[in-house]
Amino acid sequence: MANIPVKQPVMTSGAYLPVDSRPASRTTEVTICEVTGAFITQYAFFADQQTSLKRALSTHLKLALPAPSRYETGISKQIAMRIEPSKIWIVSAKKPASKPAIFDKFYPLEMTGSRVILKIKGSKAVEVLRRLTAANLECGPGAVMATGMHHIPVHLLKQAEGEFLLFIPRSYAESLAHLIVQIARQFRLAVTPAEHY
Repeated sequence: MANIPVKQPVMTSGAYLPVDSRPASRTTEVTICEVTGAFITQYAFFADQQTSLKRALSTHLKLALPAPSRYETGISKQIAMRIEPSKIWIVSAKKPASKPAIFDKFYPLEMTGSRVILKIKGSKAVEVLRRLTAANLECGPGAVMATGMHHIPVHLLKQAEGEFLLFIPRSYAESLAHLIVQIARQFRLAVTPAEHY
């Protein structure tokens, strides 16, 4: 796999600290931060390759093939997201090692540099996101949604009740992060320093 350049955070909490410079507390209704250090690889497959991919993920990555619009958790902060019926993203905390040749037939595409991950959590996180998307945010944890926010394609992963990861194209991430912060200002907001995945 090609050498993956280290990307600088798009959202620096220092730029937003006047919003609420206090650390997140019990009274904070929305917390927003960028998540850095994740590696994303996309695999695509045809219907007749699904069984082969399922076996390869289980054997070599200890991951299950998620159902459409769902994600599965593996070992060492690794997840498989089914972003489309025939595409998955593997998101991991470690730089992907060279994988067995079987993965080459699933059209691997390195996505790390093309996405920024924002974490939005708190009791008012759903209300903030509802102002940007018509996606069903009341779904259970484990859901993955492809949606649009302010004309920007975004993949949204629901980790837990009131906790979401947004996968945003890097070229639009700064402006969308700024918009999300502006919308969240009506609630008790904390913009915190970047978290490592």
